[in-house]
Amino acid sequence: MITCIGYESSTANSIDEIKLVKLKPMVTQLEAITITDKRVNARKIVRKAFSGIPKNYDTGAFLQKFFYRHYCKDNDEYGRLIEASVDVWKNKGYRVPQASAGDEDEIRVTQLRRSLDKTTMAQGHDPILLGYILETDIVGYQFP
Repeated sequence: MITCIGYESSTANSIDEIKLVKLKPMVTQLEAITITDKRVNARKIVRKAFSGIPKNYDTGAFLQKFFYRHYCKDNDEYGRLIEASVDVWKNKGYRVPQASAGDEDEIRVTQLRRSLDKTTMAQGHDPILLGYILETDIVGYQFP
């Protein structure tokens, strides 16, 4: 299913249909917001967000696709570039937030491209850190 605010949803039945996606514009009425000068309680907002997970997020298994880019440089000169396409299969969806990335997920690097490493700063660094990709999912992973 392909969705975007302001457009009608569309469903693709084959990979050929995904090559060119044309969505029809649609008027979307958003709820009004109120802006105040009250202090924000971040913990309260996060608790409220987590309480809405079963209602707002998929609790069934699903696939996420990520693009990963990592580079190192000495001073102003780039010396290493790593790029990867990564699939993450979330077996339990968002039923329970995990303490660390990848505890319950299946991770597959589908494509990887790495340049020759010419930096001195990069010596001893991990060549690819999939945890960085997974940490961007703030709903699924809460690092202390």
